Amino acid sequence: MKTALALVVGILLGGAAVGWYSAHRGAPEKPAEHEGQGEREKEPEAGAHLSRGTNGEVVIKLSAEAREHAGLQTAPVAAVSVAREVHAFGRALDTAPLAAALAEIRSTTAAHQASSRDYERLKVLHQQDQNVSARALEAAEAAMTRDRLLAEAAQGRLLGAWGPALVGRADLEAWVGKFARQEAALVQVNVPLGEPPPANPVVARLAPAARPTELLKLEPVGPAATLDPQTQGASHLFLISAGGIPPGAPVTGWLEAAGERAPGVLVPASALVRHEGRTFLYLQMAEDSYQRVGVELDRPAEAGWLVREGVAAGAKVVVAGAQQLLSEELKSKGGEE
Repeated sequence: MKTALALVVGILLGGAAVGWYSAHRGAPEKPAEHEGQGEREKEPEAGAHLSRGTNGEVVIKLSAEAREHAGLQTAPVAAVSVAREVHAFGRALDTAPLAAALAEIRSTTAAHQASSRDYERLKVLHQQDQNVSARALEAAEAAMTRDRLLAEAAQGRLLGAWGPALVGRADLEAWVGKFARQEAALVQVNVPLGEPPPANPVVARLAPAARPTELLKLEPVGPAATLDPQTQGASHLFLISAGGIPPGAPVTGWLEAAGERAPGVLVPASALVRHEGRTFLYLQMAEDSYQRVGVELDRPAEAGWLVREGVAAGAKVVVAGAQQLLSEELKSKGGEE
């Protein structure tokens, strides 16, 4: 009985195995998918791709993922019309000689006033015949004349060195005190020879040469008494209401010139990048395409820089992520090489 039952079970198991083999023997083997193949078919390739425009210019193309990762933002540049300006250079002056000259004037003026009073006193006594000799009166008059000439000479030296525009200011003594405390500076700006003359009155913007976007609060004084031996052009003095500008510090300036106004566009500072000593920005050519363009910065403005050539009004430029875009471009160029 047990032998017969084991035989039946063995027959059933063997039949099942034969049936499974028959069902799968003719089925074609399904090829294995390469890892990640489906994902590559669905997602565009990330990163930057370079191409050449019709004139040979480099155009960088970014996928949506790469643009988002770089945080790219664009904005159209606005057209502006500004007065033509002369680019000039100058320096902060050492005002210690000015303070010394003013001290000399105070001293010689006080001496002249004292000798004048002495002469007038002796003159009255001499007229009243109160034992004042003619010789004593003459000596007092000579002293008065000497002190007057010394005071006039000191005034002449002050005018010759610093000019009437500065010396004639009623608040000059107050400014000299600020210079001594390094709360202000006196700057001389020199216009290159051959440049058009500045408008009258002079309208200017000044900045430290090392930080041209940091415009200084200034007050025009007038023409300087001396010319710069290198530029030989007109020179102008300005009072700077700010500290941190030591004597000799270089400054750069933009002086409005008389005549017609100049067109241009205002480019935000965030749109500008530096590479190999030049300044660039990125123009948006299409939704995913950008072109790097070299620009010449004409002058700084509160919101950025004025650009006179190379960028049309209304053109869209990259105002956020420009440095990242430059990095992507350079990496892609390195890959091509």
